[in-house]
Amino acid sequence: MLDLRAVIIMLAALYLISNPRVRLGLLRSSSREHSTYLTALQRSSKMASTIIPISINLNPTFGAAFIGIVFAAIFHGITILQGIFYYRTYPKDRIFLKLLVALLLIMDTLSLALATQGVYTYLVSDFGNLAAIYSPVALGISNEPIVDCVVSSTVQLFQAYRIRVLDQRWWPLSIVIGVLSVFGFANAIAAVVISDTQISSLFELTKLK
Repeated sequence: MLDLRAVIIMLAALYLISNPRVRLGLLRSSSREHSTYLTALQRSSKMASTIIPISINLNPTFGAAFIGIVFAAIFHGITILQGIFYYRTYPKDRIFLKLLVALLLIMDTLSLALATQGVYTYLVSDFGNLAAIYSPVALGISNEPIVDCVVSSTVQLFQAYRIRVLDQRWWPLSIVIGVLSVFGFANAIAAVVISDTQISSLFELTKLK
């Protein structure tokens, strides 16, 4: 038995299709929508044609930074493998050495994360936004050198310590390495502090020679 509501809907649909006035109204409505769409498309194309293209060469700046991050990620993977090899090969080492290796792995990972965040900010989040180069420098770019200083100084000081332990006669070389390491760390920290206080935007950073 057919549903009464279905029969009524079918009859109404047949009436609308057979009525020439209704069909003419539908055609007119469709044509108006089509013409409105074409008009909007023509306006947008005219506006796009009037935009002056701006050519910016990113190869010496973010191009180099992107390549550096790719290689940094590769070497970071090698570093992680070396850490795993160390913990599996020397499980009886002193806790001090194990903590030192863990600290270096964490700091190296943090360095890669900060560099990636800085490049991602300008190439993805602020893509096409030219005003971004006049805004404060991204957190990753401004703070990543500090992490690098901590990693390099820690490795150099440990190297000086190992030279002193392996051969007592080489203690002058250990002192020289330690002094140069501390001096380099202090110099890097001072450079970062000066850049954070005196450089307010990425545009000013790119003008440094």
